Amino acid sequence: MPEQQGSRISSLVKAFDLQGNHRTGSRVDQDSGDWLCEQIVAMGARPEKIPFSLPLVQIDECWVGLADIKIDAVPLFDCNFPLASSISGRIGELGSDADIGVIMAPPQAESAQSRKLYQSRQSYQHTAILVITDSQFPETGIALHNADNYARPFGPPVVQIANRYWLEIKQLMKTRGLVSIRLKAKRKPGQAFNIQTLVNGSNPALEPVIIMTPRSSWWCSTSERAGGLICFLEMIRKAVTCKGERSLVFLANTGHELDHAGLAAFLGERPGIEKSAHLWVHLGANFAAAAPIGARLQFSDAVVQEGFIKLLKAFKSPVYNIKPEIDRAVGEARNIHDAGGRYLSILAGNDLFHHPSDRWPVALNIENLEQWVAIFENLVPLLTHRDAFRT
Repeated sequence: MPEQQGSRISSLVKAFDLQGNHRTGSRVDQDSGDWLCEQIVAMGARPEKIPFSLPLVQIDECWVGLADIKIDAVPLFDCNFPLASSISGRIGELGSDADIGVIMAPPQAESAQSRKLYQSRQSYQHTAILVITDSQFPETGIALHNADNYARPFGPPVVQIANRYWLEIKQLMKTRGLVSIRLKAKRKPGQAFNIQTLVNGSNPALEPVIIMTPRSSWWCSTSERAGGLICFLEMIRKAVTCKGERSLVFLANTGHELDHAGLAAFLGERPGIEKSAHLWVHLGANFAAAAPIGARLQFSDAVVQEGFIKLLKAFKSPVYNIKPEIDRAVGEARNIHDAGGRYLSILAGNDLFHHPSDRWPVALNIENLEQWVAIFENLVPLLTHRDAFRT
């Protein structure tokens, strides 16, 4: 990789990291969007802000009282908030007869613990639920769960805390000790914006390729989001200099952690575009993370898979595995999968997923990121071709 490009990538990652908590609709989310627009302009293209409305969660107070200890907490953004701000009761394992159910769970929605949490919320087994960040994470800081039912809140109040006091909580669970929860929060009308950039091809009759990446998240989420954003920008730079027949639409969505709210807004204004677009390229989460190393590639069909793997073989490609076609895609690619569209997608695991410790430089593997940048920028000329990944 040219030294100038490597320096640019590192500078962009550092700048993103320093912005702060990239939660949808926040001041940081707005400022980060403005910053991203400036970078797109620097790449030689014209960004457009596309605003959309959504409810935003305002948290006035959220903590857990454990004997004489007051523990900072964050609610699930798709639970029901209590009418009375204070809840108290005896705690026990999730699924028991305790007033407040307790579970230790990682933030990945596909984990067994997260599925158990979802089922308990559906059945209203408890007056409230306490979610402890999994012990694999640092003892301070909360690894937050996404709000996959953000538009349809359900179940009892659920609050999340770090695992620092897990031993004390386990002891209280054995004796059905008393715990108090203070949660004062509400939903209010709000607005956020996606960023769209069009690089026109020479043949407007051809359906476009859409390259999308999320730009919002919990906390700083440096390694979670940096891979997608950096590849996104470098692909724009490449597209500007190598225009082909097919137009490329670059879409950076906010609302990722809120059930892909930004992508849903984009799709809602363009019925059927999931299938009418020639192809979707999803630059998903975590593939720049330091650990674990290994991206997960998702493809809608064998033709797309064969075409992308052929490109990979031309490079010293990073470690990856391929998700079976019969499995439902995860990340924003699932919206395209469910609608029957064609896509290629990259994402990965992350040992600091949704945790405040996902920061530059320790959480990110810059060499791995540079390898993926080289691959995706060289994908661009293929995408602009009339017969790109055609069945």
